Amino acid sequence: TTAPTPTPQQLPPIAPGFFSSGDRAVVTTPGATLKVRRSPGLSGTVIIGLFPGTEVLILSGPVELDGYTWWMVETEEVRGWVAGEFLSRP
Repeated sequence: TTAPTPTPQQLPPIAPGFFSSGDRAVVTTPGATLKVRRSPGLSGTVIIGLFPGTEVLILSGPVELDGYTWWMVETEEVRGWVAGEFLSRP
């Protein structure tokens, strides 16, 4: 008898905008600032707004909450949580 050969399976593609800790990203909010919050979610206290084009370092995440994917980011000025839908790769 012959041993069965496993059928190769294609893995789903990684969604655009998906990041890992240590990645760099750029704010892409059109015509507005991206709110940085103390905790993930829309109820998190807003610390500051980041302008489009601001580069951030991804520290941790993702956290799925309130219909958004949240990432902890850091700049020279601030560390906090942002909605990843408004970030892209540099």
